[in-house]
Amino acid sequence: MPSRVKGREISRRRPCVWRLLGWESTEAEEGGLVGRSGKDEGQRFSEGGVWKGRSKQQKCLVAFTVIFFLLAVAFFIAFLVVILEKDSEDTSSHTPQAQGDVCTTHNCLQTAAYLSNNVDPTVDPCQDFYRFACGRWRDTHKLKAGDSKVDNFWLADDKNKNILRSALMANDPNATAGVSKMRAYFRACEDTEAIDARGVQPLKDLLKTGGDNLFPTLTPLWTDEGWTFPEIVERIGSVGSLQTVPAMLLQVTVDKADSAKVTFEFDQISMTLMTTHVYTGDRDSPILKWYENVYTEMLTLLGAKEDTARQDAVDVVDFEVELAKILDPPEQKLNLARNYNNMTVGKMLDRYPQFDWLGLLQRYSGEANILVTEDTEVVNMAVNYYDKLFPLIANTSTRTLLNYGMWKIAFTYASQSSSDVRNIKEPLLNALLGITKIPSRWRQCVEEMLVYFPEEMGRLYVESRGFTAGAKQKAEEIIENLRATFKQTLQATDWLTDSTKKAALEKLEYMSEKVGYPEYSMNDTWFDEQFENLNISDGTYLENTVNTVVFSRIQDTELLKKPLDKGRWVLSPASVNAFYSPQFNEMILPASILQAPFFDDMFPDVINYAAIGSVIGHEITHGYDFTGRGFDKYGNLASWWKMEDVEKFSDKAECIVLQYGNFSDPVLPLKVNGHTTLGENLADNRGVRESYRAYRKAIAQRGEEDGKLPALPYTPDQLFFIGYAQTWCGKFEDDYRQLLLLTDMHSPHRFRVNGVVQNNKDFARAFNCPKAAPMNPDKKCTVW
Repeated sequence: MPSRVKGREISRRRPCVWRLLGWESTEAEEGGLVGRSGKDEGQRFSEGGVWKGRSKQQKCLVAFTVIFFLLAVAFFIAFLVVILEKDSEDTSSHTPQAQGDVCTTHNCLQTAAYLSNNVDPTVDPCQDFYRFACGRWRDTHKLKAGDSKVDNFWLADDKNKNILRSALMANDPNATAGVSKMRAYFRACEDTEAIDARGVQPLKDLLKTGGDNLFPTLTPLWTDEGWTFPEIVERIGSVGSLQTVPAMLLQVTVDKADSAKVTFEFDQISMTLMTTHVYTGDRDSPILKWYENVYTEMLTLLGAKEDTARQDAVDVVDFEVELAKILDPPEQKLNLARNYNNMTVGKMLDRYPQFDWLGLLQRYSGEANILVTEDTEVVNMAVNYYDKLFPLIANTSTRTLLNYGMWKIAFTYASQSSSDVRNIKEPLLNALLGITKIPSRWRQCVEEMLVYFPEEMGRLYVESRGFTAGAKQKAEEIIENLRATFKQTLQATDWLTDSTKKAALEKLEYMSEKVGYPEYSMNDTWFDEQFENLNISDGTYLENTVNTVVFSRIQDTELLKKPLDKGRWVLSPASVNAFYSPQFNEMILPASILQAPFFDDMFPDVINYAAIGSVIGHEITHGYDFTGRGFDKYGNLASWWKMEDVEKFSDKAECIVLQYGNFSDPVLPLKVNGHTTLGENLADNRGVRESYRAYRKAIAQRGEEDGKLPALPYTPDQLFFIGYAQTWCGKFEDDYRQLLLLTDMHSPHRFRVNGVVQNNKDFARAFNCPKAAPMNPDKKCTVW
C-alpha cells in the first residue's frame, strides 16, 4: 500500500532513467490522456465499458496498434544488440558473456538503455575501468559554460532544486503559516529588483547596529579607544544581535563524549576564502591581491576613502594569513579523541586569562535564558589553536582586529545586498571554485534555504515528489542485508582481538537508520512552530537572513535546557547525499538519494545493490574508520579498541594511503592526498565489497539470478561493478578539480572507481582480468 501523509496519498514515481536520458516516461503521457478523457470515460474504462462499446473496425485498429508497438520494441532490442556487438568487437576477449534468460520488463529496458548509453565498450575494463564504465557518459555530458562540474549527483540535485523551486513559487492561499513564510523568504531572495532598489543601505544599517567607532575603515575620524580584545568581541557580537565571535568558532552541539547531552563547543575558525592553502603560499599571489581589492572596492562602495580601505585591506589580509598559520591541519582535526577537551568555564579562564569566556557565553545564550557560570562545562576542540591565538592577538592592532571582525560580517552579508556589492564578492569566490558563471538567482535562493531550513525544505520536497512505502521498504531490506554481511565479515576478521571484535559487533547491532524523511515534519502544527517567532517579510531580504541566523542561534541554545531528541534529522530529506553520524551511531538515507540512477524499488537487484547498496556500505564503514572507531555503540567518544588492534588497523590502512597517494591527476601536476582521503577511501572499498556480498546472498536466498538485461553482453556480476562505477561518472573543470584535490576528503571520481576495483578480487574474477593488469595488481589493499 502506498504511504499517506496528512490524509493525502503520495504519488508513486516511476524510475527516472528516461528523464536522465532526455526521454519522458510513458506514465506521464498516459496520465495526460486520462486527464483529458473525463471522469465518466475513465470510470467506464476501468469497468471494461470502453472496449465493449467499440466497433469491430475500432477493435482491429487497437489490436494492430498493440502488435505494431510490440514489433517496434522487438526491433529496438535487436537493433541495440547489433550496435553493441559491433562496438564490442574491440573489447578484450577476456570479458565473459552473459548467460541465462533475458529480463524484458519495463524497468529492465530502462536500465539497459541507461547503462548502454554510458559504457564505452571499446575500452578494456581491465585497463581502465572508469573509462570503460563512463566513457560514453563523459562524451554525452558536456560542461555548460561557467559550470565547474557535472555528475550524477549534480544532475539529481538539479532536478531536486527545480522541484523545490516549483513548490516555493506556488501560490496557495490555504498554505500553512510556515509554508507561507518560506515562500516569502524565497520571493524576497529572488526579487533582485527590490534588492537593488534598496541599494547598499540595508548592509550599512546592519553594520551600524553595533554603535559608532566600530568599523575603522568606514569611520573617517576613527580614534583608538583602547578596547581590549574581550571588549572588541562584545561590541562586534552586538551587531545585528548575531553574536559573531571574530577569530573563534563557538557553536552549540552534541557533546562528543556524551551523546545524550548538548554543550557549548569551541573550535578553530574556517577561513574567509575557504581553504588554508590560499593563505599559506605566496603572500603576493594573485588571489590574495584580488582579495585585498575586494575589501577595498566593497568598503569604498559603502563610504570609505579608497586609500584608507586599501591600506586596511593589506592589514586585514596579513592578519588572516597569520590565522591560517596557526590552524591545525585537516588530518589532525580528524582525530577527535585527541582534540576533545572537556573543561569548565573556570578552567578556560585559567588557561586563557586574556579573554572573558563567561561573558561571551552569557551573551551568546542570553535570549534563551540559559544560566552560565564558571562551573558550566564546555568542550574545547582546538586547544593548540587557542594557545597560539591570544599571543597573535596581543601583537595585532586594535584597528586591525576591529576591521577584521566587522569585515567578516560585511563579507558574509554582501551576498544579501545589492548587485553592485555582490558583483564585487561573487567573482572571487566563484574563481576559487572554478566557476566562471554565477548560478541563476533562484538556484542560489534554494541552496540558501536548504542551509537555513533543512527539515522544512525536506517536507516541501517529499510532498512535491512523493516517496512510497515500497521504496522505503526496499531500502530498509538492502540495509538489513548489508548489516548481515558486515556482521559476518567482523566475525571472520582474524586480526581483531576478541574484546574489540565483541564491541564492534555490538556497535553494528546498535546502529540505527533513518530512511526517507521524518514523519514529524509532515505535521502542520510542528511545521508552523518552527517559524512561530521568526519575522520574514517580502522586500526585506537582508533583514530576513539576519533574523533567520539569530533565530537559529536562539533555537540551538534552547537545546541546552531540553532533553536531546535523537529522533531529529541532521540531514535534509532534500539533500542528495547519505550520512553516518558517529555521535548517534546512525545512518541517514534521505528520500532525495533514493532515486535513479542510485535507486528504484523496481530496479533489478543488481543495480540497487551496486549503487545505493555501495552507498549504504560506505556509510556503515564510517562507523569503523579512524573517526568512527573512536565512538562506541551509544555514540560516545570512547577508547574501546585495544592498542594492538589500533596498530594492526593502522598498518593495514597504510596500504590504502600509499595506493591512493600514488594516483595522479591526468592533467594537473597533483596527486591525491592519501592521508586526508583515507577515511573515505576505506569506506568506498569496504562498502562495495560488502554490498557485492549482500547482493550475492540475496540472490542465493531467492534461488535465481537476475535476468540478463536486454541487448547487454554483461553478466550480473559484471553489471554490479558497472552499476557502481556509473554512480561516479562525472566531469570537472580543471580549477575546481584542483580545489578538490587540495581540500576534499574524497578522492576524485576516477579513483573512487579504479582504486576500489584494483583491490577487489570479485571484480577481477567477474571480468576475467589477467594477473598484473592495471585493474588487477598483485598487491591488493584490504583492511576488513
